[in-house]
Amino acid sequence: MIKMKKILSLSLVMIMCLGMFPISASAEGEVSAVSNADYAFNENEIVFTFANLSDPHIGFGDNANILRKTLATIKKYAKNGIDAVLFNGDQTQDGKKEQAQLFASIVKDAFDVTKVPVIVTHGNHDVYWSGCMSRSEFVSAYGSDMYLFDKDMNSIYKGNRHVEINGYHFVSVDIETYMPNYNTLSSETEVWLKNTLDRITG
Repeated sequence: MIKMKKILSLSLVMIMCLGMFPISASAEGEVSAVSNADYAFNENEIVFTFANLSDPHIGFGDNANILRKTLATIKKYAKNGIDAVLFNGDQTQDGKKEQAQLFASIVKDAFDVTKVPVIVTHGNHDVYWSGCMSRSEFVSAYGSDMYLFDKDMNSIYKGNRHVEINGYHFVSVDIETYMPNYNTLSSETEVWLKNTLDRITG
């Protein structure tokens, strides 16, 4: 029994080791190991580049300067440029108009938003707490130039975005609540999301 366990353990180790080295088969049926060189990064083959950021919380501490430095760093290291910039929520600390306008001005100082789409999804600090602006008020505070690449202009007033850039689709939705373990979509957003995905995949 002990010998059988050793054989089984050795077999599992062999299988695990084989899993670490992908294999490929040629048309003739020969099997060869795939080398790391096959997956080597080649900057000349990049077809799309985007930056993905979250929680700048403009209006809190020195976050405005931190965002400026962050965007400058992105531009510095993206030698071939940026095709899009995404923000995943909590652009503002308190959902105030002046915070949203400052956020937009910092982004627009760094990027020409008429050429580089900026896709913003709201967070709880933007639209959920008492005293926060509505989603449509954010559209006004950010300015119409932040929505030039949207495919559905009606959805932006609900906080939902469908942006197409160079044939790539970015779809983001605002959730209805921000309670722990209870982040839900409204029924209207669910319908919009399904219809949008159906159109894209159709």
